[in-house]
Amino acid sequence: MGINQYPQEFSQWYDRIMQAGYHDHVQSAKSLNLLLPKKASVLELGIGTGLLAEKLIKKGHRVVGVDFSGTMLEIARERLGPDVKLYKQDVVNLEVPGPYDAAISNEGVWAIMDDGVEPFLISHIVTKKQNAQALKSLSSKLNYWSPLLIGIKELDDFDGLNLGEGVSYDEEVEVGARKVKVQYQVKKGDRVLASHHVQFRKFTLAEMIDLACENGFKKSESVGNANWGGLLKKG
Repeated sequence: MGINQYPQEFSQWYDRIMQAGYHDHVQSAKSLNLLLPKKASVLELGIGTGLLAEKLIKKGHRVVGVDFSGTMLEIARERLGPDVKLYKQDVVNLEVPGPYDAAISNEGVWAIMDDGVEPFLISHIVTKKQNAQALKSLSSKLNYWSPLLIGIKELDDFDGLNLGEGVSYDEEVEVGARKVKVQYQVKKGDRVLASHHVQFRKFTLAEMIDLACENGFKKSESVGNANWGGLLKKG
């Protein structure tokens, strides 16, 4: 299919990893809130277990989420309640009602990686053609001049992130010219409880901007901040 998927046994650890210090969802929501209109309708791409959506909803926004993992969506439903619309599907062929005031991806589909030298973008969608299709599909779900906001993350390996009860999380990143390979492991002592290997498609920021501009978006210097980069749907 050309889209990364997480096995069920690893998805079950995702929530615990995120809340152990892997990502600061409070800060992400705070900085994202500065870029959104009040009470915005937001489509989250790769909503995961709903940790960021939960914070945005508390700030008055209406969030709709899509994700490829049924296991993660089950956790998100428990966290967010029955009134939040969640859809099990991929962004390449979006079939959600719209339009929305914004779309966001916080590593769920796309992420901007800051390696301290030259930031680049990674995608769970591993072919250029499908990334173009995803952008075009997404643009059709947004109001004119609405942003696509993509989270910015420092490139770093995680070694021994403490998940409690003697369990730890390791992440090893290998950056190539066109691919970024990531090995995930959850361990208890020397015993591996869950592991997974993911290969992302790598784009320069200029390449991604060009691709987006060919599929319904435009570049704008006014969109984004230290935690989020963005593009606007063309009017």
